[in-house]
Amino acid sequence: MAMNRANIDYSGQLLQTWLDRTVLENFEPELRFYDMWKKPAWKPWYNTLAWTRMNKSLVTPTNATLTEWVTPNSTDLQMTTISLTATQYGLYATITDLLEDVSPIPMVAESLKILWQNMARIIDGVIQDSLATNWTNVIYPDPTYSARSDITASDYLTPALMAQANAFLSTKAAPTFGNSYVAVMHPNVIYDIMTGSSTGAFLDLSKYTESGRGQIMKGEIGMLFNVRVIKSAFIQTFASTTTVYPTYIMWEGAYGVADLQSLRTYLTPATASDSDPLAQRRKAGCKVAFGTIILQQDALVRVETASSLSYTW
Repeated sequence: MAMNRANIDYSGQLLQTWLDRTVLENFEPELRFYDMWKKPAWKPWYNTLAWTRMNKSLVTPTNATLTEWVTPNSTDLQMTTISLTATQYGLYATITDLLEDVSPIPMVAESLKILWQNMARIIDGVIQDSLATNWTNVIYPDPTYSARSDITASDYLTPALMAQANAFLSTKAAPTFGNSYVAVMHPNVIYDIMTGSSTGAFLDLSKYTESGRGQIMKGEIGMLFNVRVIKSAFIQTFASTTTVYPTYIMWEGAYGVADLQSLRTYLTPATASDSDPLAQRRKAGCKVAFGTIILQQDALVRVETASSLSYTW
């Protein structure tokens, strides 16, 4: 009988597999909704965070007109308080002692890394859920549309819709980032607006400087009708008559994010206990307590469209 590699390898003992100890990286999406905004300092021992805003005074010229010798009526001023209570989130995985001892890769470090990345996506997703649920200002692709279900598969994002969003925020006197607003946009939607028939208004990042625009943001790729475009593949879509992509256009003070507990990692010791008398396992995990809330409705607008692409993370 001829001897060849197949004969030798048949037993599974003689020819072994070499494992490259460099662990392949998972592709993680760009997360924008937590890191973009300034977060308040939250001191220990408090469970609820509150913001206070003075409501606008809307006295008309007629009511503000003075009559000589007549004392005018006092103007009533009102304040609004917005509060949030943090929610705690946690993840952990169990690692056996045998796996940790024989594995050629650092199982504890890699497990903590995977859990941390998962938690970061949870945080970003919770913020998006809040914006999608509580955000009242929405622009649809057609002015005759009144609901998300009216959006068709060919209703793509256009420069005109971006200009409309800029006009809405400007009319509400919403502040800007260095004279511009910011849009967080899915790559599929960016493709549509960059390859559409009306692309002349899109200004590449390389064609403008930071002068007057503030610091260039992570993921910023350009500007369209005075709206800086930030790319993120982790935009949560809506299931409707077609897949609907939200594009969030805003000012940095539009919503608040606060940590009661910063994101922390944990590792139980490899020691025997009453529940694990032979020290056969240890646990690696992470947790965070944070909250998010909309602060200024007039500093937010969501544009909902379809896309010609269907790539997903």
